[in-house]
Amino acid sequence: MTTDQFLPMDDKSATDVFAANGIDVTPTKDQGVMKVVRRQGHGDRPMIGDKVTVHYTGKLLTGKKFDCSWERKEPFCFNVGKGQVLKAWDIGVLSMLRGEVCTLLCKPDYAYGPPGNPDKIPPNSSVLFEMELLNFEGEILTADGGIVRRIKVKGEGYSNPNDGASVDVHLEGRCGDRLFDCRDVSFIVGEGEDKGIPLGVDRAMDKMQNGECCLLYLNPK
Repeated sequence: MTTDQFLPMDDKSATDVFAANGIDVTPTKDQGVMKVVRRQGHGDRPMIGDKVTVHYTGKLLTGKKFDCSWERKEPFCFNVGKGQVLKAWDIGVLSMLRGEVCTLLCKPDYAYGPPGNPDKIPPNSSVLFEMELLNFEGEILTADGGIVRRIKVKGEGYSNPNDGASVDVHLEGRCGDRLFDCRDVSFIVGEGEDKGIPLGVDRAMDKMQNGECCLLYLNPK
């Protein structure tokens, strides 16, 4: 199915087309972001915080194009799930596989909202994005690239433990397929070495939130 063959559409007909041919990827299942896969991807999906690289075309339901990275020949990069882009992008990209091409129907609350975008997008407009997920990689936490994080479960709140804070952590350490450490441990941030905590884990603490579950990839240093 290609959505272009149905354009122009109104909100109701667009929702009907996507409901019949695609899936609702909105966490609340309110049809805020609906997806039709146009080319299957492969492998795994990005996680929250991953740096993703995408190509995209944005269109109104009238068929009018308002943005296109393919035409600029310049893919777009952002950290997914961090509020750097439209809600619909964060939600849609997290549902995609590497190499996947899909079309997203994005309702106003997940796109440009009541204001729209002057000269491009009328107020309270649903929009379409054709997206290709080119690549993704973990979030680099240090300047030397020695600590890379991939968030499996997003934490709560906006505060992070500073040096000197006491933290309670469940830790599992693996080298390849071998599990070499598994324990619940309490330690002072900045003093983890006293409890046999790898430097990379200690350093990553000030980027984590309460309840967060993540994968940390550490270089030998």
